[in-house]
Amino acid sequence: MVMRHAFIFSCVFCAGIASDSSAAADDGPGRIGEAVKDIPIFDAHIHYKEPAWDSYPVDIIIELMDESDVAMGLVSSTPDVGTIRLWDYAPNRIVPELRPYHRDAGSSNWTRAPGMEAYLAERLEMYPHEGIGEFHIHRLDTSDEALFRAVIEMAKARDISVTIALQAFAVFGMLLISVGSFSPGGRACPPIEQ
Repeated sequence: MVMRHAFIFSCVFCAGIASDSSAAADDGPGRIGEAVKDIPIFDAHIHYKEPAWDSYPVDIIIELMDESDVAMGLVSSTPDVGTIRLWDYAPNRIVPELRPYHRDAGSSNWTRAPGMEAYLAERLEMYPHEGIGEFHIHRLDTSDEALFRAVIEMAKARDISVTIALQAFAVFGMLLISVGSFSPGGRACPPIEQ
């Protein structure tokens, strides 16, 4: 059987990336052209954090998605309760992703939070998360390796994605090589046969 491995990396760089805004959707052969207007939008990066819950209850969030023509969204929240509230309200619109941040565990210390592996495993058993993330890696620390490997194994066992926000390109390269899912040249390696 071929295992599907999806790792999504959101890299944050200090330098911007230039783009050619003059390129139209129908430039060149095989482009989608005017049909681009008919493709539903999938927002792949929505956070529904606790401070927003009172001002933006779940029905308002779905209304805002409607007003923006967003058909579906990948949602991770701090804490995960927000994601589950949105998913409960609109399960056909919300793709839940499990973020490790909760209580005192935030982006800079989640790998050190007591019981993190058990927390993630419990939430994954309780709810239909389609991914683990988005979580931040500010620097690689060898003491985090066991938790990172556990997260990857949980994702592989459930055939779900992992979304990582990296704060430095060097960390990105080291991480890709260390998990063995990508080659040093940056090309995706084929899925692992099992």
